[in-house]
Amino acid sequence: MSVGSIEDVGRRDPGCSEHDEQGDIVSDSPQAEGWWQASDGKYYPPELHPDAQQSAETAQQPAVTDEPAAVTDPGPQQDESEDAGTTDGDETVVMPSSPPPSSPPPSSPPPSAQPPGGPPPATPPPGAPPTATGAGPGAPPPTDGPPPSAAGGGGGEEDKKGKAGKIILIILLVLLLAGVALWFVFFFGDDADDVAEEVDTAAEVVLEPLGSDRDDPFTDPVAPEPGDSLLGYAAREGVAVEAADRTGGYLTPDGSMSGLYAGTLNGSSCDPDLWVDLLTAEPERAVAWAEAQGITPEDIPEYTDRLTPVNLASDTRVRNHGFQDGEAVPRESILQRGSAVLIDPRGVPRVDCYSGSPLGEPEAIDDESFTGEQWETFRRERVLVVAQAATDLESFELEDLETGELFTRPVGSRGDADRSGTVDLVDDGPIEFDVRYEDTLLEGRSEARYLLDAPDGAIMTIRVENRRDSESEVDVSVESRGETFASESRISQGSTYEETIILDHEGGGEFEVIFSRGPAAYDFEIELDLQRDAGQEGDAGDTFETGRQIASGDRVEGLLGGQDEVDVFLLDVVPGAELRLQAENLRGSDGDLDVEARLDDDTLFSTRRVGPAGTYEESILLSGEDSGVIEIILSRGPSDYVFTAELIEQQDAGEPGDAGASRDDAREIETGVELTGQVGDRDEADWYVFQAPGPGVEIVISNDIDSPGDLDAAVEDAAADTQDSTRRIGEGNEDTLTFEAEPGEDYWVFFERGRSEYTFEIRVVDLDYCLCVRAGGAGPWTREPPAEVASLRSRGTDPEPTMPRIAIDVLLKREILDPQGRAVEQALPGLGYDAVSEVRVGKHLELLIDAEGDELDAQVEKLCADFLTNPVIESYRWRVIGDDERADA
Repeated sequence: MSVGSIEDVGRRDPGCSEHDEQGDIVSDSPQAEGWWQASDGKYYPPELHPDAQQSAETAQQPAVTDEPAAVTDPGPQQDESEDAGTTDGDETVVMPSSPPPSSPPPSSPPPSAQPPGGPPPATPPPGAPPTATGAGPGAPPPTDGPPPSAAGGGGGEEDKKGKAGKIILIILLVLLLAGVALWFVFFFGDDADDVAEEVDTAAEVVLEPLGSDRDDPFTDPVAPEPGDSLLGYAAREGVAVEAADRTGGYLTPDGSMSGLYAGTLNGSSCDPDLWVDLLTAEPERAVAWAEAQGITPEDIPEYTDRLTPVNLASDTRVRNHGFQDGEAVPRESILQRGSAVLIDPRGVPRVDCYSGSPLGEPEAIDDESFTGEQWETFRRERVLVVAQAATDLESFELEDLETGELFTRPVGSRGDADRSGTVDLVDDGPIEFDVRYEDTLLEGRSEARYLLDAPDGAIMTIRVENRRDSESEVDVSVESRGETFASESRISQGSTYEETIILDHEGGGEFEVIFSRGPAAYDFEIELDLQRDAGQEGDAGDTFETGRQIASGDRVEGLLGGQDEVDVFLLDVVPGAELRLQAENLRGSDGDLDVEARLDDDTLFSTRRVGPAGTYEESILLSGEDSGVIEIILSRGPSDYVFTAELIEQQDAGEPGDAGASRDDAREIETGVELTGQVGDRDEADWYVFQAPGPGVEIVISNDIDSPGDLDAAVEDAAADTQDSTRRIGEGNEDTLTFEAEPGEDYWVFFERGRSEYTFEIRVVDLDYCLCVRAGGAGPWTREPPAEVASLRSRGTDPEPTMPRIAIDVLLKREILDPQGRAVEQALPGLGYDAVSEVRVGKHLELLIDAEGDELDAQVEKLCADFLTNPVIESYRWRVIGDDERADA
């Protein structure tokens, strides 16, 4: 059929067919028997089918294929145009029986398949109207008249030149491509396959189904094989995320979102501790894993302590890793809903429990494609990318895999600290700790009562919320054995109430939680904790019989408040030791703290009302006779407190323990060496026995500058006659006892009064004169008598005896506020004295008393206690001084 006859057919049925841009007949439906449908959905007449035989009178253009067209030598040709092709002058062009595998021109019906990216076709399909001679693909077809015939005119020589040019162009392109390939192989060698594979896989995202074997794992799986319940969970649609940002087209919820993850109440989806053991047992893998997460291998155990085992509640896009050649090789992945992972405190997956590999935030990929086993519920539009929460979280709200209810899992826990969600109460009845309940009071139900069993030493925190949609207020109280432990009236709509109840060591039992008033809808929860006084579960008792045993030096923490008003701790005595106590009422306490230490029925020391953030320090010397148990008693409150009670053994004269308190128990010592000791408080005296090293002996004694009290000393012979004595050696002062002795005989020296830390040394002295006196009746012994004494003696008379001069210092007690001292201390920095602190202001008195020995002591003590001081708020100290120590000297 000629082209003209095809156009005639189109004109005969203009309502059912049309002409395309090249003049071919095309229709949306078959117009007669034999019409065929191309891949563009259009219908074409039979003569345009690729397999149809073409009319001999229709000119054909040569088909451009991957090989040059076959060209024969010129010569007479047999007319076989219907079977083999057409004749154009003396050249024969072989026609293919079907179009080459390339894209058709826009004017032709598209073939059923074509390779992507192939070269554009050079000819229309057989039977289609030819393009103008020499025109390339897409050139406009002739607008009128029949196409040029191969046998007639129409520029045959130009056709030959165009054909030859195309063949030469094709050959050059083939050579160019071959050269590029050789260059590629030369420079890349064996890596060429890897580079090609990288190009092919760069846009791939690997689908990793639940529990599947992962490529190149870091460790063995630490999650169990998925059971029926987990497989059933994974087969359901993931969590719906309504309003979330998008990253690379994926939904991006915050890591704190409720229900973003799932799990089993009180169960763990994988074993983090086992994973740490497996990973750290392979140092090379541990190094690669740590580098992928930006930490050191040594940090892995601590890092894991803050990870939480969960199951994914949705298909989740991550960056997974495989271990290859000592490195963590990243791959973009999607983990199926239900997969077991470990998440960090901000809710981002960090460990794949099926391969032990590090997980990170995914990277966006343009034109990504998916590879791997695809599960039935996979939908790209439901895949999530988890974004970090704004701060570290304390817990996650997980969806229960079996029930779908929400429960809470604290960060870093392994399922052992899970708390179940809200329970809807319909009737009154027993309730449990750490469960959030919701209930209502209606017109016909104006009161609700719930029963609760509380253990001894419990700390119960009740939280109540009256919902905003309530009609009225609500009252609540917590009662037991006729006593109300907590209550609140008229909790308004939208308001909350919270109170903590502290029970003592015998305070447990059945409690009743009572709601009334209404109508109201309310939520409530009672959290349970236990006291841990002295690090032991429960409350310390409030008597000697129920007190809690502690050891010397223990740091003891405790709590007072509510029903728990007294805590007693027991400490075994070390005879002759120093008891040191440091107590602190912690900042944030709501009340003051009282502290007392007792031994038998005696109070060793005590203080009252140590305020919040306040401290108390005290010490006391025990005697070598003391034994039994010391009670440390803390009371008042509410208070969080901490204290340390330490017994430090004395080292009198360098030996453990306290020197004896009597002549019969004296400790034997050496002479010629410096010795130390402590005396005072319950340690009333220290006695030592020594052998006189010569006919003249001196004992040099000093009272330490930090001693809080004065020191008395004396030396006796075997007949208990006093050889010499001194009284009230003040802190930081020194004195000497000197006497004639029988060499080798025993003598006793003792120290008392105090509280003092003293040093002494027994020496030999040469007594080549017969008179040794102390100037002014006090001070160290001198080798020569004072001038006035020598003058009187030269006239045969003795000096008149002088009365002792007494110096008395009076200060406010330590626990009493000293406003004058504080005012002075605050003014000193302005005068340039920045290093001065703890200023105390008191009064200093000096007087003469005509008395000696015990009578002097008694008179001064009575004078201070009855007249010169107020014993309730003031303390005093006195000593005998010489004229050179007078304040007005």
